[in-house]
Amino acid sequence: MSKYFWDRTQAVVTGSLSGIGKETALMLAKHNFLTYATMRSQKGRVLKSHADKEKLSVKIIELDVTKNASIKNTIESIIIRDKAITGKC
Repeated sequence: MSKYFWDRTQAVVTGSLSGIGKETALMLAKHNFLTYATMRSQKGRVLKSHADKEKLSVKIIELDVTKNASIKNTIESIIIRDKAITGKC
C-alpha cells in the first residue's frame, strides 16, 4: 500500500451508511482505492469496523448531498486534509 495518497485513485461514495453505498465503499477500498465513505451522520461505526478489520483505506466523512454548503465543505476538507481528489467525476 502506498504511503502517498496521490499515488492512488480516490473515490467519494455517497450514502455509505448502509446498503449499496456501504458495499460500494468497501468494494472500492478492497481494490486499493482511497475511499471517502460519506453519510449524513457520522454513524458509520459498522463500516469503519469492517474496514479496519480488513485493513482497508476508508475514511468516514459527514455529507448531506441535499445541501450545497455541505458538499462544498466536504470536498474542500478532503482537498485540504489529504491533498486528495485529483481526477474527474
